[in-house]
Amino acid sequence: MTSMKRWARRLSTRRDGPPDPAPQRARPHPGLPADPRAALRALLPADGREDDRVDAVWERLLLCAHPALYAAQLTAEERAAYDPMLDPDVAVAHYLGHGARAGRRISAVFHPQWYADRLAERGQSVPDGVVPFLHWLAVGWEQRIVPTPLFDEAFYRERHPLVAHPWPFVHYLNRGLYEAKWCPSPIGRHHPGADDAVDVDGPDRIARRAPLLLREMLHRAEAYDLARTSWLEEGCLAALASYARLDSAPMRALVAKAAAIEPLVHTPRPVHRKVSCPPHRHPRLYLTDLVEATRHEVGVTHVDTVVLVPDTSEPHPSEPGTSGRRLVAAIRAAEPEGELLVIGTDAEPGPGGGDGHGAPRTLELAARTQGLPRDQQVDLLLDVVRGLTPRRVVVADSRLGWDLVTTYGRQLSRQTSLGAFLPTWDHDEAGRRVGFAITEFRDCFAQLDWVVVVDDALRKELVDRYLLPAVSQRRLLLVEEPGETDSWDAAVAAALPLPRRRA
Repeated sequence: MTSMKRWARRLSTRRDGPPDPAPQRARPHPGLPADPRAALRALLPADGREDDRVDAVWERLLLCAHPALYAAQLTAEERAAYDPMLDPDVAVAHYLGHGARAGRRISAVFHPQWYADRLAERGQSVPDGVVPFLHWLAVGWEQRIVPTPLFDEAFYRERHPLVAHPWPFVHYLNRGLYEAKWCPSPIGRHHPGADDAVDVDGPDRIARRAPLLLREMLHRAEAYDLARTSWLEEGCLAALASYARLDSAPMRALVAKAAAIEPLVHTPRPVHRKVSCPPHRHPRLYLTDLVEATRHEVGVTHVDTVVLVPDTSEPHPSEPGTSGRRLVAAIRAAEPEGELLVIGTDAEPGPGGGDGHGAPRTLELAARTQGLPRDQQVDLLLDVVRGLTPRRVVVADSRLGWDLVTTYGRQLSRQTSLGAFLPTWDHDEAGRRVGFAITEFRDCFAQLDWVVVVDDALRKELVDRYLLPAVSQRRLLLVEEPGETDSWDAAVAAALPLPRRRA
């Protein structure tokens, strides 16, 4: 059962039993409805008061209610009279008893004007006397209308392809609002990501219904009518308006004229929007905050060696990642007193991980980079690595690590030694070697001080393919017996003392 349904069941009145005790907590407060569900029924249109419809709207209301936003619209006297107003039970009961008819807003994901505009596009409108938010819960939800400018459904589905829910907005309501890794729109995140570590299924943020974006929504609250909009939403609307102007007919005509002169104008290329409209901060500032949080997690300011692996969990001996683990063990054997950090870059760790006493220091970066464009993922890894001032950076099976060395290898090689482990590649139908590292190796071998390989045929092929001179061939170190620890130790012991190319 999802967290939304668990929480909804805790607050709801069971049809086949006595009322759930949770709503009773609102009853001691004078003026609140004794039965919030009955109050909800009275607010719905007459044709939407069947038990099944009321049950569905009730659960959706509980999922979308955000007490902190609602409490910010009340007077100090009201908040004092209904303490604690930040309790979801009290906020929902007060909204149904007073706030709904007064036009107050209880949901951070419902923008009244945005919803009205989306209805108008369909030739519809909210009937007179009906609360717009409840109309969306009862009618707009069924039509899958997204009632906020903060969420782009197509972008969310493209950026997070593993989201299986048929309507990604529901996933966003359940998880995306509470975890910084879920990016909701091309404009970017709507919060600084300072609370990334909060467990979505824990009793804290999810139970308080406190989305990460509430801080931005409540910023300068005194200057906005929170029942209609907020600082955050106005900034997002300004950004969307700017993009709409760029996509206008006059602008397209200008682009067509330019393309007639220079055909490359129409060459497709990925574009990541850089929004400067308030309240959104430039992505560089977000990455700075994320880097600082990551360094704090590592707990040290300097390491001797950074090893970049797909993930830090202990793989099964038959899996390719075992070679990466053996490489880490060989580095530790060669420098037992050195500070070693293993960074998992491509996948969140599975079962296992570590090797008991004396395990190397590890950092999982994959969860933090999910949802970021690839160039920002590389920039984040670069800043984390640079901040640790390592003497050596080693790429072992890590896709993001190869991207880092390919993109910034020249700059990094001025500051630190660069090494890599090159796995055995597969073959295609024509017998050619294939693998994600083959292009990266070609592009960045000039910056690598050494490369460990476990296949003599692969080593010879690299020498022939790239016409490597003898001095470069000495930097291709072969593990004679890939299954033997001593062979790994010997190869790494020979690699580490090699002089840097830029020494």
